[in-house]
Amino acid sequence: MLKIFRGAIVFIKELSKFMRNFRLIVWIISFFILLIFGTTIFYNRLDKVENELVETKSVLPENEGKLVIVSGTPTLENGGVIVDKEAGLQVKNAIYYYRRPYQNIYVKKSKEVVRKVKDKKTGSFYDEKETETSIEREWVLSTEKRDKWISVYENPPAINLSSYYSKNDLKIGEFLFDSLKLASSTKYAETESRGFTKEELDNNCKEYIKKVGMNLKTVDDGKFSSLSNGSKIGDIRIKFSYQVLKKTNPVTIVGRQEGNRIVTDNKEGLQQDEHIKEGILSKDEYLKWLTSEESELKKISTILVVIAIIGILLTLSPKDFKPKPKPPQFNYKK
Repeated sequence: MLKIFRGAIVFIKELSKFMRNFRLIVWIISFFILLIFGTTIFYNRLDKVENELVETKSVLPENEGKLVIVSGTPTLENGGVIVDKEAGLQVKNAIYYYRRPYQNIYVKKSKEVVRKVKDKKTGSFYDEKETETSIEREWVLSTEKRDKWISVYENPPAINLSSYYSKNDLKIGEFLFDSLKLASSTKYAETESRGFTKEELDNNCKEYIKKVGMNLKTVDDGKFSSLSNGSKIGDIRIKFSYQVLKKTNPVTIVGRQEGNRIVTDNKEGLQQDEHIKEGILSKDEYLKWLTSEESELKKISTILVVIAIIGILLTLSPKDFKPKPKPPQFNYKK
């Protein structure tokens, strides 16, 4: 036991000596931890959330600006229908829809490469980093700015073709909320990316193709089809994509009521993953879960704060606590 104690003392001394060499870095990191996680220990957000949180199923004027909790199985607004009138296309059960025109242009690419270089004096090899550039062809948005000349290659001018984007929000009862936040996690929803077949574009985009001109035709573009007039520099390719909602699970949403929307930002002190929970939870059940989360967070914060304090103490030496000697006093006689 005595050997273990002595070994620990020696280890602490060596560690302290090592950390004193990096005192400034250790202090900066430690003070940052103390500032962030020390605040977490003493800040009590649960009382605020408990006092402000309102359990409701309807949009009520008296709850405007308050924190509300609603539960249910989300559905898409507008029945999930999105219509692209200009292109003559319509999709159902869609979270979002994109129509984007691209143009084939020259772009300059740069990448860092590591080469083995032989030292002429020693004959040994060492790594040398250098930037390698190349000129490639790439599909970019047709309206995107580009250099007219890249080396000896001339780029075509940008073409002003319109894009189109539309999104359906999700709703629970009378409330709407951002569908992308829910669809980004497979815990809450099952989604699928889709496009159009050659037949669908041929049947529905005749007027759009005629309006745009440029000899556009339907072409296979990987899994789905697009409209294009070729693959040379300056040619156009119009891509269509949308995401459908296949299935949603029951969820509980906590956020601020603004009109008929639930806004899930961090103004109330809740983190993003605390705004959406799986299953149907009452106010009391949600607060019980949040209390458990807060307890775990404070435990982790306490451990980190203790480590930060120990880190600061290890950078100190006995010399730091010794009083500085007073400068000698000289009495001059006139």
